[in-house]
This record gives sequence, structure tokens and C-alpha cells, in this order.
Amino acid sequence: MPGPVPKRRSELSRESTANAKAPITNGVLLPPSEDWSRREVPENWPPQVRDLWLSAFSSGQQAFMQDTDFALLWFACVEAAEYVMADKRSAMMLTALMGIFERLMFTEGDRRRVRIELQHPIPQAVPDREIGKAANIRSLPQRSPNGNPGRS
Repeated sequence: MPGPVPKRRSELSRESTANAKAPITNGVLLPPSEDWSRREVPENWPPQVRDLWLSAFSSGQQAFMQDTDFALLWFACVEAAEYVMADKRSAMMLTALMGIFERLMFTEGDRRRVRIELQHPIPQAVPDREIGKAANIRSLPQRSPNGNPGRS
């Protein structure tokens, strides 16, 4: 998808009226029919292709991927392995592969273009007793630079 990466929703000053009026057809998100992460990666895949395949299972966009997406990713990785190992590389092939990874939302910019924003998890609250321990640690005497107890 050409064009600049859209801003995050929190960075927008107002909602676009064009986006608000666009109709959306909803469907049911089905769980994958197989555990694609357990698929054995061919030994002849170069490390960068292996990393692309494995990273899909530790990335946030995995929640949106269906069997067809994983099948397309497998196809792209097979072709990427051939591309990386080829004696002569084609710019057209690289462009096609990058287009597939873009459609699979592999980068933050790709996800923003389709209006998906992954958020960092909210940290769990620290129990009061842990806060008390931290306060007690700070009240302990500090060692001076020469190694003797006392405030430095």
C-alpha cells in the first residue's frame, strides 16, 4: 500500500470523515485448523528466512492471521529461501516478496496502514508489600566510594 505511514490514533487530532463513512463487512475470526508454529522448518532455509517464519508466531499480528495467511507466509518463505540462495537475484522477485510480507502486516507501518495498532501490555500493579521493601532498601546505609559504610 503506497503512501506515508498513517499516524497512531492517539496522534490524530480528529477522526477522518472518509474513514467514518466507509462500510465494514464483519465476519467470524476462526482459529487456525493446525498449529502452524509446530511445522518443521526446512534445514536448507537460510537463517534470515527461518527468522521471518518464526517471528510470525511471537508477533502481535498473529492474532489476526488465518490459515490462508499462514499458507501464504509459508509460500513466501519457500520463495524467499530460493531467492536468498540464488546465484542471481531478481529485483522483481524481491519486490513481490516484500509485497507479500506487507500484506501479511509484518511491520508496524504495514499494520498502521490497515488501522491495526498493537499496544504494549499494561504492567501489573506492584503489591504494597513490595513497595515497602523497596522503601526499606533505600533507607539502608549506603557505601561510600572508599567502601566504608555511610552516606556517599
